[in-house]
Amino acid sequence: MGGPQGRYVRSILCTDSLYYAATGGGVMVSSDQGVNWEFRNNGLTSCDTKCLVTYNDTVFLATDENIFRTTDCGLHWTPDPYLHNHYIKHLLVHNGSLLASTYIQGVYQSTEGTQGEYVTGLFPSDVRYPYYMSDNEDAAYDGHIFVGDTQGRIYRGNSDGTGWIRTNTPTFLASVGNIGISNGRMLAATHGSDFFYTDDGSTWTQSTGIGTVEIRGMMVRSLLQVPDCPRPNGFKALCAAIHKSLQRCR
Repeated sequence: MGGPQGRYVRSILCTDSLYYAATGGGVMVSSDQGVNWEFRNNGLTSCDTKCLVTYNDTVFLATDENIFRTTDCGLHWTPDPYLHNHYIKHLLVHNGSLLASTYIQGVYQSTEGTQGEYVTGLFPSDVRYPYYMSDNEDAAYDGHIFVGDTQGRIYRGNSDGTGWIRTNTPTFLASVGNIGISNGRMLAATHGSDFFYTDDGSTWTQSTGIGTVEIRGMMVRSLLQVPDCPRPNGFKALCAAIHKSLQRCR
């Protein structure tokens, strides 16, 4: 697509009028459905951007130094006053609060919607590198939050960020790169240790690969169910963004 090169693309966010991409060179924004892109990094103290989420009219950005927010389509970014010098790996808006997973310092939760201070101590102390967080908006799995870490462990917590328990034994032996939901089944993609699924949120099964292509040894970065993808057998398609390729399965 047109526009500057941003190196790694780690997160894409679509709003009513704009597309945002968090890259290794900063935030790229497109106003024409991804045909052309431009950098919008004004106010960022680090361009090593990780994750984008939106809540109401505010876009939040995770970087390796802090959380930043914008209310003017990325033209100006404002740093968070509470998490300065924190390496923020992933963001999740859950029950009106902003959750931020960090390296070494655990998971933080904003205390007043997405505007207030943050509290921590809501996560098991042995999890130092929470990598990815997910919830499910259709009430499956009782509204729990799921977090995968760099050691291949998945934890499940209550909707208020308490009561964390380990759900997979043994570990997946690789970082959990993404957690997704497809037809009520939870899916976990890893960085090189294959693909796992669960029907009850507690017992995980290793898959045989995506489609006809085995994914063991590959770095899966994102999962997306495509509900309207045409399939002659009526199955919905599941797409996986794999390092250097895109795979699909039913």
